[in-house]
Order: sequence, then structure tokens, then C-alpha cells
Amino acid sequence: MRNEGRVKYLGGAYFTKWLAFTSMVGRIDGPEVAPILDKRVRDWIANQTASDTRISLSTSSSSDYERYLQLLDAWGAPFDRTRTQTELAIFDLTRDRPAQGKSRGA
Repeated sequence: MRNEGRVKYLGGAYFTKWLAFTSMVGRIDGPEVAPILDKRVRDWIANQTASDTRISLSTSSSSDYERYLQLLDAWGAPFDRTRTQTELAIFDLTRDRPAQGKSRGA
């Protein structure tokens, strides 16, 4: 992401968002869609793997993006999920939710 072919002034997280949107030629969660590696996902993965072998990913490293793709494959394959479907599940897990039993207006 920071090699000679990089897009000037486009950081890693924004670059992967650009990749995702430009690769959505069919379904938004299809197998051809490039996943987004941003701070939100990176931090969730680091927190969820902290007790085992912590997985630390950089949003600006091409090799870490490749590791991220492999991780999504490993987590999604047993459930027949695409990389993007697995990533969407992570996004869903990181969304702010009201405490159980409380309404948003409380």
C-alpha cells in the first residue's frame, strides 16, 4: 500500500475502502469484493485475539492486508462465508448498541 504503485495521499484504510467500492460489481458481499481493513476492524481483531496469540495488523501494510485476507478466509470457510460476509459480521459486532433492557431514549 506504500509501494511505488500507491495512490498518493490515500492512506491504507481509505485505500482498502476504495478497493472495496470499486470491486463491488455484483453483490456487496460477493467473493470478488475486497474487504476493508480500517482501525475499527484492526482494533476488534487485536482485542478478540488478545488472550490467545494476539493478531496485530497495520492498516498501511500490504503484507498485513494479505494476512487479514487469510484470517477472513480461515474464519469464514467453516461457515461457507465470503471474506466480505465475515468482515460484515465483524462490523456488526463492533457497532454501538444500547445496553440490554434499556431503550435509546433512556
